[in-house]
Amino acid sequence: MNFIKYLAPLWIGVCIYVICSVFTGPTGLSAYEQLRVEQEKLKVNMENLKRLNTELENTGNALIHDPDTIAMYARELGYGYADERFIRIAGLEKSPKQHIDPGQILLAAKPKHTSNAIIFIFAFWIAFGAFLCVLVPDLLHINYATAQSVRGAARKKVSEQWHSIFS
Repeated sequence: MNFIKYLAPLWIGVCIYVICSVFTGPTGLSAYEQLRVEQEKLKVNMENLKRLNTELENTGNALIHDPDTIAMYARELGYGYADERFIRIAGLEKSPKQHIDPGQILLAAKPKHTSNAIIFIFAFWIAFGAFLCVLVPDLLHINYATAQSVRGAARKKVSEQWHSIFS
């Protein structure tokens, strides 16, 4: 039953490793929360891209099928019908062209976490310290008991020698 107290430091080390891994490890709760935040950002970006895609599809369909839209874009580029005349006023800028926003690339950031090696080293040193806390008192007790038994044996030997001398 005495060996069970030497297994306790091992279990302490395992528990420390598991707890640290669950909270701060690469697949722990902290990393999971960071990934969840990144997922929300990506969902918002996806919805913006879907909205932009719908707008661009509508514009593309209008350019394919609607002659009035084609004429409007042609006039913005300085073109017109054969029977139209343009008056250009010097010093004025061209009409602002429509700026098409293609969206943005959003890359997910890697979650920040504590590496497994660091967690293992931390748990190992905690377990080693607990092992020393169990081992040192036993060693001191063994040394004390040995010293007491040596003293007792030495006293017994001395007393036997005295008895043999004086008897």
